[in-house]
Amino acid sequence: MKMAIDCRVLGSSGIGTFLKGVLPYFFKTGISFLIITNKKNYNFIYDLSQKNAAEENCLQRPEREFFIWNEKPFSLSEICKPPAALIKKINSCNVYWSPFFNIPRGIKISVYTTIHDIIFPDFPGITSRAGLAARMFFFNRCFKLSARVFTVSGFSASRIRFYSQNINRNLKIVVCGTAADEGVRSGGVVGNIKKTKTILFVGNIKKHKGLFTLIKAFQNAKKQGLTHKLIIAGEKENFRTKDARVLAALKDSGDDIVFTGFLGEEELSVLYKEAALLVQPSLYEGFGLPPMEAMLHGTLALISDIPVFKEVYAGFPVHFFQAGNEKKLEEQLVSLLRNKEPQTVVLTQAQKEKYTFQKTSLRILGEIT
Repeated sequence: MKMAIDCRVLGSSGIGTFLKGVLPYFFKTGISFLIITNKKNYNFIYDLSQKNAAEENCLQRPEREFFIWNEKPFSLSEICKPPAALIKKINSCNVYWSPFFNIPRGIKISVYTTIHDIIFPDFPGITSRAGLAARMFFFNRCFKLSARVFTVSGFSASRIRFYSQNINRNLKIVVCGTAADEGVRSGGVVGNIKKTKTILFVGNIKKHKGLFTLIKAFQNAKKQGLTHKLIIAGEKENFRTKDARVLAALKDSGDDIVFTGFLGEEELSVLYKEAALLVQPSLYEGFGLPPMEAMLHGTLALISDIPVFKEVYAGFPVHFFQAGNEKKLEEQLVSLLRNKEPQTVVLTQAQKEKYTFQKTSLRILGEIT
């Protein structure tokens, strides 16, 4: 069994984190791999593939073949003119898997892809008409060519089914889940880190993250005597929203709202541990990991009641508020934080083990092999 994997997205956003999480478990099997990577990621993936070599019970060390391809995913060159040598190598394998939904032209073996969410057609205004048309081209191509599409939640599976039914009514969609990074799962940085009067937001600063709702609710809660600061783990300069309300709301915030800029894993881990509360006011997600990461660090999570959060965090010690309702969020902030000591969350072992990359990788491999 030889499997071709496109690893070029490693290190980019949540999809790269997903790939980094499953690869060690892939490499511990007796499967041989053609690993498609770029120069930037080659050394990391090479070392990872050697570190997680075949289990001792394998009769023969599986092959680790590499192909360097610096083309960006979702480019026209990737679709129309991939290197002939690469396509020949891919077609010599048994299966091809991509952690994203891009598929180079010319692949003749079974194709397996991954779609984490389908936000672009679901959330109007997040991209231009031309941008939406381009993404729908890739989505529809993925629906047509994939033997299986993996996704991270039942909610995302339902939305993929909705958009794929006219392209491929028989498409099999498999919910494989996702998980927090192993370092986060172990509690992050070690040390006696005390809770502070901070509210933490983690995520891309885009419209669907609900940041405007949080900012307004926070500012109103301050007027009611809340003494906390709001820490936004993101870069103010990297706004990708056309919602002028967000920028306007920030003008009078003073020192009460802090943008951290880019953070490394340890820096973010400290913020998670210090925070009195993690707020995730999203209007749309495919899964949404920050609440899980917060709880693994012992921090309470207050999250919007969107369907995917109701699904993913059912049975977890989280608090919900009505999505997009700044008044309800304000009430929760005051109720949970004003004149109160921060709560510490302790997850049960079952809760900690509900979402793991080991489970995710086994689900994927179970469908492919």
